[in-house]
Amino acid sequence: MKKLKNLSSENIKIILTVLFLINSIPGNLNSQWIQQKLPVNSGVFISMDISSNGNGMLGGWQFENEITGRLYRSNSNRTSWNPVILPDSVRAVTGIKMINDSLGYICGAYNLFESNSLIRNLLIFGKDINPDIPGYSSRSGMTGLGNNKAIFLRSINGGENWEPYGRMNPVYDYLTTMSFKDQDNGVAVASIQYPIFFQSKMIKTTNGGLDWNELNIPVILKNINSILYSDKNVIFAAGRSHYNNGIIVSSTDEGNTWVQNIYNEVYTFNKINFINSTTGFVSAILNSSYPISQIYKTTNSGSTWNPLETTFDSIVIQENNFDIESGIGYIFCNRTIQNDPLFWDFTNLIIGKTNDYGESWQITEFSDYKSLFCSKITDTNEIFAAGGYMVNNLMEGYLLHTTNGGLVPLYNEIREIPATYKLYQNFPNPFNPSTTIRFDVSGNSDHDPLNVKLTVYNYLGKAVKYLVDSKFSSGSYDVKFDGNDLPSGIYFYTINIGNFTETKKMILVK
Repeated sequence: MKKLKNLSSENIKIILTVLFLINSIPGNLNSQWIQQKLPVNSGVFISMDISSNGNGMLGGWQFENEITGRLYRSNSNRTSWNPVILPDSVRAVTGIKMINDSLGYICGAYNLFESNSLIRNLLIFGKDINPDIPGYSSRSGMTGLGNNKAIFLRSINGGENWEPYGRMNPVYDYLTTMSFKDQDNGVAVASIQYPIFFQSKMIKTTNGGLDWNELNIPVILKNINSILYSDKNVIFAAGRSHYNNGIIVSSTDEGNTWVQNIYNEVYTFNKINFINSTTGFVSAILNSSYPISQIYKTTNSGSTWNPLETTFDSIVIQENNFDIESGIGYIFCNRTIQNDPLFWDFTNLIIGKTNDYGESWQITEFSDYKSLFCSKITDTNEIFAAGGYMVNNLMEGYLLHTTNGGLVPLYNEIREIPATYKLYQNFPNPFNPSTTIRFDVSGNSDHDPLNVKLTVYNYLGKAVKYLVDSKFSSGSYDVKFDGNDLPSGIYFYTINIGNFTETKKMILVK
């Protein structure tokens, strides 16, 4: 069994120096991930989806005088994010599903009343409750005070406006996650909070959230961490049993009957994901006191699940996603340490990439970010990862973005200090499908990093790629441009650094 054990940031950086010196990367950059700009007071992000027309939705919550929901909507290029007004009572946005360009669903909770002192004592963020101790899910804003109820919202104009929709049983305190196979048929996890624990229920709708009915899931299933409603009418749920074992249940008849698989070596399962009707992956935590994570895989539609070889010590895998054709997959994780028997402290964000369906992994660790809770992959190149943590009693969210697949450096810093700003001719040129663009940031910006924008336009002057939008200190930088998804033709790339602007021409030939 392969083990990735106690990999420090420095050890991982040493591995990656075959490509470049990570310690020389400026500011908030690590590998090719860029932190996108978000409005102030954004809150923590725990849910995300992207519609078919490219508009992104990002949801979560903030804690000021009370816990309140947060929602942001992007433009079609997903380069800028603006707040969306939610009904005042919305407490948290725990799940988002954009059915099409117009129709979207949100699940979460709304506030009944708040007791700020109690919330401040119970809401310990940047940590995860040790599953061995009955507790509450801090990532969703749960406190166990009985001051909230489950809510389902709908948008019919592409996410610009949201309204509560449908009839929800008032016994449910939270909807923690959901999965829809089409605009009518979906399932959600409803949480009922008790004084010292919470119990998961599964509910189903056949009319787009107007009505919900509770399914008779196996009674042994206590906490559901992930659900999936596939387009083959199969429903999967993964989580933890009442006996503290990992459990995966599935139904092939719309939730009327269930098959359960219990794995005694697993403490709990997290995200479940299928890449086709037969092959799926699920992330597992092997014990409660000292988190060791592992990916399990099925090739027979969930009848059996087998662990992949690699284990990850002191790491909690929150999300996983795989591509069926390329073998490329990603895991999104939090490194953990245990300073208290009740809690796992989340420290660094970790993103892993595989090119062989999980047989081997490349790992990048981000010491500037922690508490990752959601991700979205549009293809094997464009990926988002989001989360947040508490700073001065406020939730500070972050959104990381890559357009070149992550973990292969986008910025390769050359350590000579240039005297002027300059944009170089790309090389090679003509190219197919990728080329490298170099630019210089002059020496006078060492103590005051400048914002650099590098944009690619087609011959009509329409922006087709936003390669760079971040602050840089003095130096020379190489940027990889991949034109795999663009047609052959003449393109122009323009750099903006303060008052400096320069444009050059390049030719893509396929």
